[in-house]
Amino acid sequence: MKDSKILLLGGTGLLGQSLQTEFKNSAFKNVYTCSREALESAQHIQGDLLDVALVQQLIDFKFDLIINLTGQITKPIENCLLLNSVGIEHLIQIVQQSPNCKLMQISTVGVYGTCSFADENSKLNPETPYSVAKCKAEKLLKNQLASANVVIFRLSNLYGEAQLKGIFAYLNRAASTDRVLDFNNDGSLVRFFIHVNDCAAVLVAFIQNHLQKESGVYNIIGPDKYSVLELIQLFEEIKNLKFKINLDIAPPYDNALNLSDTKIRSLFDYSPKMNIKSYFNTMNSYD
Repeated sequence: MKDSKILLLGGTGLLGQSLQTEFKNSAFKNVYTCSREALESAQHIQGDLLDVALVQQLIDFKFDLIINLTGQITKPIENCLLLNSVGIEHLIQIVQQSPNCKLMQISTVGVYGTCSFADENSKLNPETPYSVAKCKAEKLLKNQLASANVVIFRLSNLYGEAQLKGIFAYLNRAASTDRVLDFNNDGSLVRFFIHVNDCAAVLVAFIQNHLQKESGVYNIIGPDKYSVLELIQLFEEIKNLKFKINLDIAPPYDNALNLSDTKIRSLFDYSPKMNIKSYFNTMNSYD
């Protein structure tokens, strides 16, 4: 696998950057990135998956593996929706016309919706525009590509030092300014967290040892589970500060209380190096 030609589609984002580092550390040499950014690198392709001109260009590269990191949540949501529909149709064309190409689709555990427990065989019940879009992308890929050519990874929430959005960035900004937090739910929203570097290590280990034989859907679940209020409380304790918290009376969406990752752990076990407590300790101090 280390000689394979690999494309990180949307590879300059949070997970893409960690994957680039993990591939380099694991002696993969033919790893390309593709994004709308213009970068001075012989192994970077500038393009937009929504642009039909990119389709033939990527077909001509004859990639052995494409990891689709596009279609993450954006504001406004329109670009996310387009990348998980039109973009996926373009990606299907690329894979179908690229001999021996396999696809790894990065999805989300949000597709399970609100439930007491979910594993890879659970019914999908997405409740937000983002999770609906990811669910649609999964269905398109399953319906139009051979099952042996697709692996779908449903990730729990990622966090890391380069993250510019999400609850950790929000806590950091609020702690540095007015220390006021506003949420559109009642605070009972539960999320599982895995550091982006730990997630990248799991994905590369899968590619090295299992990609050629395995397909289907796998959950990757982090070691930490917190409700919104529990996470805020932990942050306050570690940083010795207090927020003013404004909650809504509405219950949260996509609130899965327990998630299983036993399927991928049946292939290999993984022990994340980072947890949220240690991560919070690395963040800024606030006067």
